Amino acid sequence: MQKRFELLVENQKLVGDLYLSDGFEKPPVMICSHGKETNRKRGKWPKIAERFPQEGTALSVAARDERIKGLILLATPGYNMEEVCQKVKCPTLILHGYLDKLVPRHQAHLLKKYISNSELIEIEGADHAFTNPEKLNEVFNYISDWFKKYW
Repeated sequence: MQKRFELLVENQKLVGDLYLSDGFEKPPVMICSHGKETNRKRGKWPKIAERFPQEGTALSVAARDERIKGLILLATPGYNMEEVCQKVKCPTLILHGYLDKLVPRHQAHLLKKYISNSELIEIEGADHAFTNPEKLNEVFNYISDWFKKYW
């Protein structure tokens, strides 16, 4: 089931879609946060939101909220983030397309360097948005395996 929601966070409206699975009294929660140049209704985001509730996150929030138990970063820039990244204590999975032209690969390596409990996986043949369905499925498999490892 999908529901639209709105929250007021630090005087800014946060709009999103909540995907709920049947069969869970207290379901696990995954927060997918896209960049400012993308849209929550296009590309990989709806596919991620639809898939992962069936199988049972943002950087600055994980850095300051100990309730966050895991963080997955997809094609996330790491520049000017050393201080924030060093505060992240939860397990973190960093996935980055090897052919990403928007966020260079060295950014993913910076995230890996600064987040102590992190794992970096570079997806060969994948671009920034993981537009190739095979590569996107590979991302889903890595995420699923990572969840199983920790939860």
